[in-house]
Amino acid sequence: MRWVGDKRLTARSLELLLSQLTSAFVSGSIAALVLIYAFWETSDHIVSLLWAVAYAAVACYRTYLRKAYFTCGEEQRDASRWFKKLGISIFITGVLWGGFLLYLASFAEGVSAAILMANLAFLLAVAVTAYAVSLPVFIMFSSPIVIPSVLFLMLSREQGNWLLAAVFLGWYLFMVSAARRFGEFAMRALGYEYENRELVGELEEQNRRAEVLAQELIVLSNTDSLTGLYNRRYFDERLRSEIARSQRSETPLSLILGDVDYFKIYNDTLGHIEGDKCLKRIAEILIDSVRDGTDIVARYGGEEFAIVLTSTGIHQAKVFAERLRRAIFQSAMPHPRSSAGPYVTLSMGISTLVENEQEVMEDLIERADRALYRAKECGRDQVQLQEPS
Repeated sequence: MRWVGDKRLTARSLELLLSQLTSAFVSGSIAALVLIYAFWETSDHIVSLLWAVAYAAVACYRTYLRKAYFTCGEEQRDASRWFKKLGISIFITGVLWGGFLLYLASFAEGVSAAILMANLAFLLAVAVTAYAVSLPVFIMFSSPIVIPSVLFLMLSREQGNWLLAAVFLGWYLFMVSAARRFGEFAMRALGYEYENRELVGELEEQNRRAEVLAQELIVLSNTDSLTGLYNRRYFDERLRSEIARSQRSETPLSLILGDVDYFKIYNDTLGHIEGDKCLKRIAEILIDSVRDGTDIVARYGGEEFAIVLTSTGIHQAKVFAERLRRAIFQSAMPHPRSSAGPYVTLSMGISTLVENEQEVMEDLIERADRALYRAKECGRDQVQLQEPS
């Protein structure tokens, strides 16, 4: 088996790999500390500590290999033999990372799941920089990390994980392709200084792309897979931060909770496929109605939606909601058994955080929910405001 990107087993390519071990270890240690800290309260402390000891032991062995190579005589520097030793140690490091990430993924959720995904993407980005000179070495490190994670997502029953697994696998294949290209550049540059500007610039560009893709993965974890809107978890985080911002700037903020009228009957009559199409169409209308970059729209529950209107008082919010209600009715999606009319309709409740008002997120949601309940009681397909305080 060959251990470098092309057919030549050169001492120079081996030296380039060995020279990256320190930066790879430092980057991996930072990622390990972040994960252990983030999961300390929920993980088994003994498992985390044993993993850290095993990771440190393999790192010490790799440090020993580096020192032994640079101190041995020229007659002992058989590149093929040293590549195999280094490759095996890097593979063991990948197995340790893959097992630890899979262990943490079994109980990761919310912010901790996003941290786990970001660290995984960070590890692969570092691997491109450290091991790109040898594509097999890169694969030996990355495949024990990626394959278990992809299988875990595919076997999970949580909605959207199949799509997340496909995106992640596609991103990994892109990283493998990038590593192969880097290896080719590295082999051409081995006759020059290791700090060859062309190679460094290419690596930096690929790292930038890897960071962008990592951010896209995080965005995907915050998105409802059916409608493309933000999911409930991310909505709660954003609403809490927007309330704090509104209170600091002393500007109003309005929350709209909407519920599709008689949606269960719609599903039972037309089937879940048509029900999904209905929710997607409503989501499109919501996205077209809000202001880009300022307002927030999310799928709050099964057939419930939530909208945050920043710098918007209750009367402006009512005008917006009435316009939205008419737009949904005018989309003319037939509802064969609705008591509110011949088409799909939306009932909405509005609550507003006024200037200088100190209020927690739960109170704002509860007031909007009560207003939504009144809208349903009063015949549906209408907008109700919060009760006067």
